[in-house]
Parts: sequence; structure tokens; C-alpha cells
Amino acid sequence: MRRRGSRLRKTGPAYLANLIAYYRFNDSLVDEINANNGTGTNIAYAVGKSGNGASFDSVSSYISITDNNDFSFTDGTNDKPFSICMWVNYTDTNDAWLINRREFNTSNTEWQIYIYQGKLSIALSADGGGAAGKLTDLLFSPTVGTWYHLGFTYSGVGNPKIYINGVLQTTTDTNTGTYTKMVNTNAPVIIGKAGWAGGFYFGGIIDSLPVFNKELSASEITNVYDTGNAGNELI
Repeated sequence: MRRRGSRLRKTGPAYLANLIAYYRFNDSLVDEINANNGTGTNIAYAVGKSGNGASFDSVSSYISITDNNDFSFTDGTNDKPFSICMWVNYTDTNDAWLINRREFNTSNTEWQIYIYQGKLSIALSADGGGAAGKLTDLLFSPTVGTWYHLGFTYSGVGNPKIYINGVLQTTTDTNTGTYTKMVNTNAPVIIGKAGWAGGFYFGGIIDSLPVFNKELSASEITNVYDTGNAGNELI
């Protein structure tokens, strides 16, 4: 029997053993794996890709998850691999931060995933701020009312990868300064808005958001996509 708040290996594909957080958003903000539960501000629930999903109003809705080392992808010397996936359905196409580990203090920055100026981006910070980092992005113009599966993976070296609907995208990679590694800050994880500002709110529905402590392969990303596209839960 599946247990919540457990590091026990899940039945199914081998990559589920690397699942460190999973948010169904099916009428709750519970983390099914390690109890890193979210706290919602003006979050509603609407029909998602499977069951319900978390609905964001593009004005004031967001989810906050308390600082936890599960979401710091560094061992103090080197970056560690990770993958983050989510189903997203937009009600508007404004600039918006999807998920980020960045606080009001700009020195508390680790990683960010967002849409800004027509680009879907994942950014890593080497110094907790903006002086050194790496950015991977691509042009992305989502259609309102359409479900997209977004996948972001990182091996711990090189540049992150972005997948849309299970397909690896051709991206632009930009390094700023001398990138070494991310640092472990005390920033929370924020879903649905920029963590450092009262803006860049997301408008739409986010459903089935897993976090892994490995770089999922292309075939594994496709498997995660196919599972959700068939209307099934990841676990």
C-alpha cells in the first residue's frame, strides 16, 4: 500500500525511487512523498489534467513551501542532478514565474523556472544572487486553454534541458560570470509568482508537479508525459 510522507520506493518505473516531492493539487497542497506541504494564498481548485489542479488568478494566488534541503540541489561543492515536471494550462500569457527558490533578499537565489518576454526559462544562480549563473531558455507562446506538460532536467553539470509535451526542445544557453555551483540558501519554494516581488503572478491551472533528485532521461520524461496525458496519476 502506498504511504504518504515516505521515502519508500514507489511501485512502477524505476525513476519513481528518485521522487522527492509530488504535488497532485487534487483539492490539497499536500506533498505525497516527504510532507513538504504547501501553504496557499488565494488558491482555488479546478478541473486538472487528472482530477483537480491548483488554480491561480494571475493577481494574488501563490503557494509557499518552507525552506527544506530537499529542494537545494547542491552538496556544497558541486551541483546535484534534479528534474521538475508539471502540467500547465494558461488563462493568460503574461510574464509569470511558475516555480522558484528565490526570496525577497536577492542573495537568497538558487533556481527559477518562469516565462518572461516570450521565453520559457530555467535559471540557476551560482552565488545566491545574479552575478554568476546559467540560463537555458526558448521561445514559447502557449495557447490559452491548452494543457502543456513542461519538464526541466539538469545533470549537475553543463546546462539544463527543457521538454514540452515529452519532446526535448532546442534551447539557448547563456552563462553569466563564472558559474561554479548553486548555493544552499534559506529561501522557500514559491509556486505561481516571483519569490522576491509582489508580481509576475501566474494565471491558470498547475497539476501533477513532481520533483526528482536525478536527471530524468528523454524516455523517462516521455513516460511521465504519457502517464499524465492518459489521465493517470504519476503514483
